[in-house]
This record gives sequence, C-alpha cells and structure tokens, in this order.
Amino acid sequence: MQLDAQNWYYCARDSFCGVDWVDTIPSEILVVIKNGVEHEVMEALMTMLEWNYAKTKLESHIVGLNKWRNDHWWNVFSKMETIVGKSIPVKDIICNITTVLRCPYDPNEWSFMYCPFDEDDKMLKKPETSIQAITHELLHLMLHYYFEDYIKSCWLTDDEFHTLKEAQTVILNEEYRNMFTSPDRWYEIHQELRCKLAEFRKQNKDFSQFVDYWIMTVKSVMNEG
Repeated sequence: MQLDAQNWYYCARDSFCGVDWVDTIPSEILVVIKNGVEHEVMEALMTMLEWNYAKTKLESHIVGLNKWRNDHWWNVFSKMETIVGKSIPVKDIICNITTVLRCPYDPNEWSFMYCPFDEDDKMLKKPETSIQAITHELLHLMLHYYFEDYIKSCWLTDDEFHTLKEAQTVILNEEYRNMFTSPDRWYEIHQELRCKLAEFRKQNKDFSQFVDYWIMTVKSVMNEG
C-alpha cells in the first residue's frame, strides 16, 4: 500500500510518452496532492487506499491472481525466454499492485507495478487478463538486462532507448496470441514504429537481429520527426 500511495503522489507530477498522468487522477484527490505537504499527503493517500482496497475486495482479487499465476506462469516465462533467446536471469520477479494507471518498473530490482482495474469501467479485471501487463513489463526488464548497454553503445539517446523499449512490445500480440485476451497496450506516438517492428518480426524471429533492426528504425523515425 505504501508503494501504491507513492505512485499516486508521483503520478500527479509526471508525464511520459505524451500521456499526462495528472489527467487520470480524480480532481478531488489531485487537489490534496498538489496543495499538501508530502508526508501529510501520503497519510491521506494511505487512508484513502485502505478504504478503497476494502471496498473493491482487492485482497481477494490478489488471491485469485496468485492462483492463476501459479497455474500458468511456467508457460508465460518459458515463452518469454524463447522470444528473447535468453533465460530469465533472476529467480524472483516482484509485481506490486497499484490502483492508478501509471505502472512504473525498476530494472535493477526486477520489479514492476500492475493495475488490476480496467481503464474504462474501473472494475477489477479477471486474473487471466494480467498476462498482457506482466509480459509487457517482463519484456522491458529483459531488454534492460541483456541489451541496454549494447543499444546505448550504438549512440541511441535515453529518449530513443525508451521509444524502442515501448514500441517493441508489439511482438507480444503474435507470440502470446493464444493467451492474450486483448492486445498489448501502447502509446499513440509509437504506433508507426510498432507497425514496422511487427512486420520485421514476422520475417525474422532472431531477437538479436530484431534489436539491430530496432536501432536502425528508431534512428530513422526519430530523425524524420
């Protein structure tokens, strides 16, 4: 809950890839976050979240999510290793629940946040729908671990690396087509690049060559912009 409260707090001060996260926060909560002292705001957010967790039966949802994970995760992880052509290098990957749509991750800790609520109707998702979000973040973590140094050695800027990182998850739609219940989510500004990457992936399943193609394509798209 503490991490969730922090995410709400920073969500009110953050934007990414053309998305202003402030727009996802109810106005009455945004006023509290914007006008209060940080420790007082955090206390207010913790109180709000404790009430929200009970109201939405979030704890029971987490139990269902864990059961689904235990039944299916071997298939999810083994397929990810096949996609990247490399093993997942850690035993534990930490998934923290958040109740706001911003879902940051930490490649050093192999952790990420997952929002179990539907963006449109705010209802709890079915546990099996978590696979889209979790594979999305897992592919980010694999890219950081195995390819970030190489990609940046090719003179990509941090912004270009993050563009590539977000666009490349389009390949999950095909690779997990029998498990996904809806398409991988994306930022609108990456749509053109995602189409290019998806087309290349259909012809070439070698992930290292895919990375090289990304680098060339990101440079081209960014230069055109």
